[in-house]
Amino acid sequence: MPRIKHAKRLKDLPAPRHAAVMEEIRNAVHTDRAAAIIGAAYVDMVLREAISERMAQRDHGVIELLFEDRGPLQPFGAKIQLGYALGIYALGIYQDLRAIKDIRNAFAHSAEALDFGKADINRLIIELNLPRKVRFSGRPKPATSRELYVTAVELVTDGLLSDIVRRAKGMPGERILRLSGRRLPTLSP
Repeated sequence: MPRIKHAKRLKDLPAPRHAAVMEEIRNAVHTDRAAAIIGAAYVDMVLREAISERMAQRDHGVIELLFEDRGPLQPFGAKIQLGYALGIYALGIYQDLRAIKDIRNAFAHSAEALDFGKADINRLIIELNLPRKVRFSGRPKPATSRELYVTAVELVTDGLLSDIVRRAKGMPGERILRLSGRRLPTLSP
């Protein structure tokens, strides 16, 4: 059976990459399910780039083995954990990424009709750090659960993309990625 080809890296997206994807998520996507899944897929792609840029060896063959075809870093959750362990972002962003993943999974793996107003999904959205702590200049504060989710996707990807560019220029990393969050519970032995 032939494989369906899709964009795996940012460079595979049509230009202007970030603006085009965010426009689709924000305006052209008509269902909450599509917004949740496309938004998380975009975050996953940008996170892959952020991790790849931190790798000492940028051998594309090895990177493909890690990120594709059941490689250890193919799952979104594995990338989220590795990004946190590498110090790409602080606890607040880590928590937002996990919430984005959990929201995506709820929409992607449910046969029932879901929307951002569903109690379980809304509970995750209310806990998002970035939309509560950071605002885009000149934009109104997100009012709906869907707007909060889309704002979180945009802020996380903006921060990661900015971090990649800043580090390539020898500058300090992006400050927004240093956002603190709720303390993680400690595990007892």
